[in-house]
Amino acid sequence: MLNVCFLSGDISRTGGTERVLSIIANELSKKDDKFNIHILSINNESNSSYFTLNKSIKTERILKSKDVNFKKHYFQVVKGIRQYIKNNNIDILIDVEVIASLFSIPATLFTKTRLIAWEHFNFYEDNGSSLRVFSRKLISRFSDCIITLTEQDKINYLNNLKIKGKIDFIYNPIENGDRISCDIKAKQLISVGRLTYQKGFDMLCEIAKEVLKDNLDWKWIILGDGEDKEKLESKIKEYNLQGKLILKGKVSNVEDYYKNSSLYVMTSRFEGLPMTLLEAKSYKLPIVSFNCLTGPSEIVRNNINGFLIETGNVAAMVNKIGILLSDINKREDFSNKSNLDIEKFRLKPIVDKWENILINL
Repeated sequence: MLNVCFLSGDISRTGGTERVLSIIANELSKKDDKFNIHILSINNESNSSYFTLNKSIKTERILKSKDVNFKKHYFQVVKGIRQYIKNNNIDILIDVEVIASLFSIPATLFTKTRLIAWEHFNFYEDNGSSLRVFSRKLISRFSDCIITLTEQDKINYLNNLKIKGKIDFIYNPIENGDRISCDIKAKQLISVGRLTYQKGFDMLCEIAKEVLKDNLDWKWIILGDGEDKEKLESKIKEYNLQGKLILKGKVSNVEDYYKNSSLYVMTSRFEGLPMTLLEAKSYKLPIVSFNCLTGPSEIVRNNINGFLIETGNVAAMVNKIGILLSDINKREDFSNKSNLDIEKFRLKPIVDKWENILINL
């Protein structure tokens, strides 16, 4: 039996990374004849998980603080990881986000623990931290295996770095396996994500200004919270979109909004593999998305079950959304073809691939 530990920045966060981690950890923990699953947070003020975890999963934290000061806490974190893997005889440590390798690589030196780096962005995006660029160079030399979220990003790694260990890609899974249908007649658009620069909701406001002035009986719902909320509220007021472009914040019934919408729009500047597109696909929603790096092109077939737009091309997105809003038959056609390529995002084959990699490492 293998002792497998996921090293998380903070499992109490509400983001997509933590959500996927909880799904994969829960599924692997069900294979209790093969794996003992641990989740170790670098910092976790509440010592809790936002997403439900199976009782058999052992969770622990190194720091009780809300934030990590890299210089102040570096050696404390490395020592904490090393102590944990020794005390719990961890066979495989999985960095949930490559920047964690700055701690895990020195922590696992001269131990029997194998190291997996799980990339959650894409190779060309540092998300504002030069440490992430350095981390990718480190994992290419010192990790036993690198897992990317898309086939394209695996190629990106191989084209830019000399990989010493193994490398493979594993998609994030679709949770809604029953394929609940959206309401293709509903005059409602939906977008979901944290209100941050990455998600491009500033551009969405520009798009909505043009789209909604020509479609007065439509409304656009945004689900999510984040640091750009006040900025977006200001734009909504400036463009006189109150009651039409609506910031709902975080909601517990996300599925109701998917079911009651007829079009999903994603304006992200970059992604790893966007969970929201997978969710939209599972609810049979037609999709209009910027074709950012990476993920959309592996989820959406352009002109078949959605439209892929050059990243940042606001005018083109306005045009394509307008086409779908004015043509219910086109929306219905895209919806009916939403199942194309969906099998590769099912939970079972994804968990099977994780199991195979862990056992053969």
